[in-house]
Amino acid sequence: MLEKITLRHITVSIVALKVAMAIYLVLSVWSQTGGVATFNFDWTFLAYLLTGFIAQLIDGALGMAHGVTCTTLLFHFGVSPAVATASVHTTKVFTAGASGLSHLYLGNVDRKLLLRLILPGILGAVIGAYMISEVFDGKWIKPYVTMYLLFLGVLILLKSFRSQRPKTEIKFVSLLGAFGGFFDSIGGGGVQHRKSRE
Repeated sequence: MLEKITLRHITVSIVALKVAMAIYLVLSVWSQTGGVATFNFDWTFLAYLLTGFIAQLIDGALGMAHGVTCTTLLFHFGVSPAVATASVHTTKVFTAGASGLSHLYLGNVDRKLLLRLILPGILGAVIGAYMISEVFDGKWIKPYVTMYLLFLGVLILLKSFRSQRPKTEIKFVSLLGAFGGFFDSIGGGGVQHRKSRE
């Protein structure tokens, strides 16, 4: 079955999902405002714009940490955990999707690993999004999410100073995908495994 999935199938799927997401976002804003959308170019807008710029700048330089950076800065501006993680993931559809397509075209994606991660990752992300939106109280969960983001930030810094040897076999891939999706949807940053290419 894996041999039948080509780069073209994956690319068309990702682009179709992005177009559908963009149409959905535009229609949602249009329906909630009654067709009369107003735009305020104020300091709040500039703060959010700067947040996205800084987060993407760090992500572009390191290849990771968009979610951690953006969620942390949104918390600083007083955004609730549910709104922060939803906002971060909406932007990641487009930013991470563009990066993913680039890696697909450059041949950096291990298809077997991708397919072993994707379904458990989706399941974990859906459960996490439900928990942060419907189960957890924003004021109660915010300190824990903040500690989690601090832990991820320290871990990213420590890993940047170490040279890592590529592993021949990655264990518990599906479990990694499920936990990564869950924690990513709750805190904006997830369990990451970077496989270096030789």
